[in-house]
Amino acid sequence: MPGVSGTEFGCWFVTMSSIGSGKRSMHMLHRVGVKTGRSMVTRLKHRNVLLFFSCLDLQSVINVSRTSTLLHAHYLTYRHIAWDPLRRYRNWFPNANTFRRLIRDTNTVISGSFVVQFFDREFYPGSDMDIYLRMAGVDDLCKWLKTQGYRYILRNREYAVMRHRHRVHVQRAVQNKSSHDNPLLAVYNFQRWVASASGYIERQRIQVIVVDTDPVEHILFDFHSTVVMNFMTSREAVSVFPAASFLSRLSFISKVRPLLLTGKPQWREKYERRGYVFVDHINAVLASSELLGRTSRYRLVTDKYCWHMTFPVTVADVFQRDSCPVRRGPVMEPMYWTFPSRSLHLVLLSLNHVPQSGWRNPSYGGELPLLNH
Repeated sequence: MPGVSGTEFGCWFVTMSSIGSGKRSMHMLHRVGVKTGRSMVTRLKHRNVLLFFSCLDLQSVINVSRTSTLLHAHYLTYRHIAWDPLRRYRNWFPNANTFRRLIRDTNTVISGSFVVQFFDREFYPGSDMDIYLRMAGVDDLCKWLKTQGYRYILRNREYAVMRHRHRVHVQRAVQNKSSHDNPLLAVYNFQRWVASASGYIERQRIQVIVVDTDPVEHILFDFHSTVVMNFMTSREAVSVFPAASFLSRLSFISKVRPLLLTGKPQWREKYERRGYVFVDHINAVLASSELLGRTSRYRLVTDKYCWHMTFPVTVADVFQRDSCPVRRGPVMEPMYWTFPSRSLHLVLLSLNHVPQSGWRNPSYGGELPLLNH
């Protein structure tokens, strides 16, 4: 339902009707005016309000949430459900809270298509979960994955078997095998087979990627394009180029590798099948030169051009008073990994782009209703 206007609210509105054994489905779409549309939405039952927002694209969700105070309150309810990381984790682990505490304790960062799906409210069948971390937390994370039914799979002969006492990420770090251009120390692949709700047997794959640099810096400076420049920690989720990625469905090539010059890599074909258009070569030069005068600036992680979601603190995340010696002040404060702001020498290509659909992207990212302030 694209293009819903928050100022006019002459929107396409979803009305619901009961069918058969109490199931709800989309019955009809009506063109309604401002007052009538707002009144009808506010009278919907809770589950139908959630369904109403789920039928909207992200731009429409943003616009509708700005229409009135009451609709914004409905949106806040929807936001906490639609962008709840624990709902995503439960598809991979029986105890999502345990996994959240583990990624907090090991300073783990999740990225790749898992976070793209999180922001976009999508599900890509067969996609992996990519976990990035430094050496200190690798052993704890890999051992815990095995307790969850995941089995180590040797997919690349360059990386040693996890049972080996001297693991490959340790060897490469000691031998100083990483570099500024290639900070990868090891990639460990895990998988398990599970029965889905539909009755099919599905394979779930997790990649534990060990890097010799800050995982966030690796995501920002070593990933192939802007669509995957998103990450999640135990505390927050950040998208660096949200307007281009999730509103315009554009991805700008950020790192050219030899394979990109000789053919179309698998990652590009994968995201093109998911509806993304890549901007590179001559098009990238033209787009950059057009926007340089207005959008070239230093960027910071979680600056106002990002989409930044902070996750609520749960009781399980809070230290108890007798858990360890503490000073006055932090006795009941959550123990989270935080990273300092970093200057990014990135040209913000996602702003003010006018796609063919005719509407203009916001000229900012940080004040979108998807964010927490």
